Amino acid sequence: MNEVMSTILHRRSIRRFKDEQIKEEELQMIIEAGEYAPCAGGRQSPLFAVCQDKELNDEIGKINYEKLREIVNVRPPEKTGDASSKAPVMKLDSGAHSIFNGAPTVITIFAPKNWYNFIVDAAVAGENMMLCADSLGIGSCMIARAQETFETERGQELMRQWGISEEYEAKIHIMFGYPEGEHPAAKPRREGRVIRN
Repeated sequence: MNEVMSTILHRRSIRRFKDEQIKEEELQMIIEAGEYAPCAGGRQSPLFAVCQDKELNDEIGKINYEKLREIVNVRPPEKTGDASSKAPVMKLDSGAHSIFNGAPTVITIFAPKNWYNFIVDAAVAGENMMLCADSLGIGSCMIARAQETFETERGQELMRQWGISEEYEAKIHIMFGYPEGEHPAAKPRREGRVIRN
């Protein structure tokens, strides 16, 4: 099988990690994969904030988890027959919990606020990085609510410390680390998603 396709089929979202930091040369390859992602207008606009500070990652992860709790608590009831009704119901842990689950490296992708393609540029870069990570034996998982996390007072403070202009906003978190436990199997693909004309 083609090596790229093999990596695509193998990659899964990993949420349990060994207590071991990824190697610097591996981190550099993952970042480079993000930098070489396609970007609208060739602007190379996304910024990659790399955090390998365990305490800070736990703090940011807890803020993100509280944002998730807020969203789940106000989510409208599911409609029968709606495609969204097939989505699993989230069961959140009680108490303070970091959404990053102890991942040793978290990269937050920031993009310009005033650029129409910012979320696509960030997502494509993130996918490149996760595929690169998988090819290196590193697990990853993309986490939403980065914008809401960095809109908090603490998030704004971190942006200033990191030298990120307020013209940018956080779009995606990605956690990276060596997987702990068995590699998850892929679920069967849902039918009826391809329409050919």
